[in-house]
Amino acid sequence: MLDGLRKHLSSWKHRHLSIGGRVTLINSVLNVMPIHFLSFFKAPNSVIKEIVTIQRAFLWRGVNDGSKIPLVKWEMVCKSKVEGGLGIKDVRLFNWALIGKWVWRCMLSPGMLWAKVLHGRYGRIESFSNCSNVDRRASWWWKDIMYVLQQGKFLLDEKIDRCIGDGTRTRFWEDKWIGGLRLLDVFLYLYSFAFDPLSMVAQNGTWEGSTWVWKVKWRREPFVHEVSSVNTLLDMF
Repeated sequence: MLDGLRKHLSSWKHRHLSIGGRVTLINSVLNVMPIHFLSFFKAPNSVIKEIVTIQRAFLWRGVNDGSKIPLVKWEMVCKSKVEGGLGIKDVRLFNWALIGKWVWRCMLSPGMLWAKVLHGRYGRIESFSNCSNVDRRASWWWKDIMYVLQQGKFLLDEKIDRCIGDGTRTRFWEDKWIGGLRLLDVFLYLYSFAFDPLSMVAQNGTWEGSTWVWKVKWRREPFVHEVSSVNTLLDMF
């Protein structure tokens, strides 16, 4: 992959390109060439650094155009133009985004054959909150996916709105499904004696005719001083 990038650069050797032209080529060619690899595997840090080195050298000095000092930090270059950068993709974040799409597809389309195979081998992924439970015997590919999710799950939690539906795929305590909050964070003490901390929304209530009635389950009966907290919890719905 790296040799392919260098070989492609050599074909631009005799072209006189402006900074804008180089930015366009980096985004449209140098960032696209390794996309297949980046879509399936978490690139090692050494590979990421080498790709960035190739891109940075091409941006500031072109191809074999002497030695020039970078004018700004690469982190700034990778920011959007609105933020004052040049809009060049951050290779590491791009890699994470491409890998994360596999689990996103698993969550949205669990009925697809390949998703069923993964669910059968590693268990169903109901949410990003359970991505830290990785089987030690899992393949390196799956471990890479889980690693990426662990790194980005907090950002993802902030950006995702849940459609509860029948409540069978959203964790009652651990997912953000009501007011952008996790019930675990608001009612930590109640969570400590919940019957099943990993239960789904659908498991904490039942239909009585056409009315949904909440029936949160506890490992013991709430004490007198805990009843008000339980009522506050139920009043949120």
